[in-house]
Amino acid sequence: MVECIKAMISSTFMDLKEHRQQAILACLQEGVFPLAMETLSATNISPVKESLKLVDNADIYIGMFGYRYGTIPEGDELSITHQEYLQSCKRGIPRLIFFMDEQHPLTIKMVDAGEKSKELNELRNLLQQDRVVSQFKSPEDLRGKIAASLRRYLEVDSARKSKYLPYPVERYDRDDLLGRKESLASLTRWVVDTSSDEYRASIYVIVASSGMGKSLLAWKWFDSITPRLWKRVTWWSLYQKEDFEIFLKLTLVNLIGRGEQEISDLSTPESMSILLETLEREPLLLVLDGLEHALVNGESKSIALDRRTVDTPIEVFLDRFRSLDHPVSRILITTTSFPGILAKRNGEVLDRVYKHELGSLNNNEALELWKGVGLSVPKGAARDNLLSLMKKFGNHPLFIRALAGEVKQDPRSGGNFNIWWNSNQDNPLGKLQNISDWMSNLLNKKLGSPSREVLLTISAFYCPCRYNVLSTLMLERGIDEEILLNSLKDLEARGLINRVSEDDENDNLETYSYRIHQLIIDAGWGQLTTEQQVEIAKILFNILIDHGYYNDAYEIFIGRLNRITFERQYNSLRSDLLEKLFPQGIKNHPALTDKDSNIEHDKKAIAIASLVRAYLLSGELQPALVLSRNHVAVRKKVKHMSHAAKGQYYLSYELYLFGKLRESEKRIRESLIIFDNEKNDFWQVLCLRMIEHLLLTRGSKEDALKVKNQANSIKPIFDDQTNDALDGIAHIKNQKKLLDSIAAEVNDFEKQLSSLNLLAESHLSEGRFGEARQLLGEVLLHLDYRLIQADAFLILARIEETEGNREAAVSAANNAYKKAWCDGPTYVYHQVLEEAKSLLDQYGRPYPDVD
Repeated sequence: MVECIKAMISSTFMDLKEHRQQAILACLQEGVFPLAMETLSATNISPVKESLKLVDNADIYIGMFGYRYGTIPEGDELSITHQEYLQSCKRGIPRLIFFMDEQHPLTIKMVDAGEKSKELNELRNLLQQDRVVSQFKSPEDLRGKIAASLRRYLEVDSARKSKYLPYPVERYDRDDLLGRKESLASLTRWVVDTSSDEYRASIYVIVASSGMGKSLLAWKWFDSITPRLWKRVTWWSLYQKEDFEIFLKLTLVNLIGRGEQEISDLSTPESMSILLETLEREPLLLVLDGLEHALVNGESKSIALDRRTVDTPIEVFLDRFRSLDHPVSRILITTTSFPGILAKRNGEVLDRVYKHELGSLNNNEALELWKGVGLSVPKGAARDNLLSLMKKFGNHPLFIRALAGEVKQDPRSGGNFNIWWNSNQDNPLGKLQNISDWMSNLLNKKLGSPSREVLLTISAFYCPCRYNVLSTLMLERGIDEEILLNSLKDLEARGLINRVSEDDENDNLETYSYRIHQLIIDAGWGQLTTEQQVEIAKILFNILIDHGYYNDAYEIFIGRLNRITFERQYNSLRSDLLEKLFPQGIKNHPALTDKDSNIEHDKKAIAIASLVRAYLLSGELQPALVLSRNHVAVRKKVKHMSHAAKGQYYLSYELYLFGKLRESEKRIRESLIIFDNEKNDFWQVLCLRMIEHLLLTRGSKEDALKVKNQANSIKPIFDDQTNDALDGIAHIKNQKKLLDSIAAEVNDFEKQLSSLNLLAESHLSEGRFGEARQLLGEVLLHLDYRLIQADAFLILARIEETEGNREAAVSAANNAYKKAWCDGPTYVYHQVLEEAKSLLDQYGRPYPDVD
């Protein structure tokens, strides 16, 4: 593990403020992390203890001495600065000593007199006996001498700035960032300027709307501008991988150097605690790019639910990091929405958090970007027209790049904006209202057919599309490699796609991937009808499967088909497509791979869970149970216990519907233990409500009430409507509402069946027996849904009893009894069982035998 050197900056404070700043800059310049009192937040700990703690954490002591002895704390005999020096001697760490030269300008406040002057002379004598002392004549001179001394002690090599990228991320070309100088300066102040507002924050949040370049800005600073002060830095893209539990484990293994086996046995809270402890004492930089992907509807989950729920793991992590006393690490965040966990209820940013809002480019930055993409800035009226057009679309960087690309590609203008302006009949100033309009116009009217098809294909992918995959897809659709390369060149020139390479050393087609911005996706892919989107994505998916590109087919499904196929008319398509990811059958794992085992298992688990949902949507409960067990096993294999517990929660409900009450309760109680260990109140309450529901089903009302009270004591986070939803059955008062609920719940097969039972009951009460029988017949076709069938047989028994069909009523009651028995005698559907027994008792019939 590469070590980062930490240096204690020791001096009196009031007289050497500027000198201390220069000392910090010298450390940063040489890749040394400065430990200084001004970086600490207010605490109840005494200044002496705080300063000595810094010395204990340091690898080098840098002492700067003027003509003041410094503050002597009450009860002590030595000044804080004197004690810091003695502590460094006690620890035996290297000590660099600097005295103020006689030629240094002085003010009265910079000189001690009387007794303190004598104490200062004694300390100076001690220092000169201990070490060779350097003299400084100004703050700037001090900086140069500290930097030179550090270079003699350190072997500065590139390893000190080694970056950890947990998987191939979208590497940005930092030369693409033009302008944003103030934003870059603000980021640098965050780690350099001790007097700045930014410096006091341990978390820096860049907030900007889509397409403004927040990720590019962060990458530019991360990759080139940030000083070499970090032990390690890591970039985690939530655009590509949203799983924070995986982030924790990969960071501990790869960034901190923990063993894989050791980490695999840790729970999420344990992993988080270890990482937080490390961040408090080691100078690490973490970048969380695209945090909005961990938020709900553009807001933090805690804000979206009015802070009635517990925060997600990533929010808990950020809150705990912000609360650390003296973290020497920093976290940089990019997001379209400021995370609620870092703000007060009134929206004010919390202490130790800095919010940087990245707005539109100013005119100078917009023109700089124009020049940066290879076009000259026109003069006079043409310049005014260009600025007016840019302003029309908010000086949006994406628009400026696309406009420049169009001007360059226009054969009439030859890259001359004035000619393009005068010859362009579709003047966007008059006809188009926003950047989305502009993009749609560009895609529909300006692009040739091959380029448009290539663009739509790239936009179908959730992650960047690899060249060899793109080439395969296009060849199958009649576009050969020459046309493909020309189309890619056209799209790049127009600023519509970006090419990234996964291998910096081997620059060739095989290493290229292509990414596209969401605004362009919205303008291109988003203008297609749902049917067109499904058809194109299905074709691409099947081509990839046929060529063995299972990972890429998975990305197509997640990016373009996952949400759409939740709709009722696509239920069978969803399962048909997902089953193709399982070439060895659903009892085996999907054919998905990744060089990192954590990410590979995450993909497999997501694919399995997606197919589970597909089966549930179409009422195939038994294969869903098989897959749900596999899903939990995959999560447990790599110790993703939080995900495993969530999987078991859903598995428990499926088992409940299947009538396996014993295993259902066992599974949900296991999940409860995991969430209790992880202090996840939200999921604890969900589990307790499921246990309450199971106990009510079994007829254990008193135990159910105790569990309900336990849930409410943890956190009363649900309103009555949510509680009803958790009960699993909609309580509908009349037929119209019931019919409405069937339409609203087309994606939940179990609720459809329950609704049919309720509608049948409504028909029974109105004497419409034939219609009731017809509805119950539909329910009884689905043998897997044992508890719902128990309800259906009981309703049928009442119909037969009402119509005087004694034997038919007994037969239906027997079936209701058998279905309600479940795992009896204590794991039964109590209410139905008792009503069936009552009906059988009424007719003097014995209870049926059960397995």
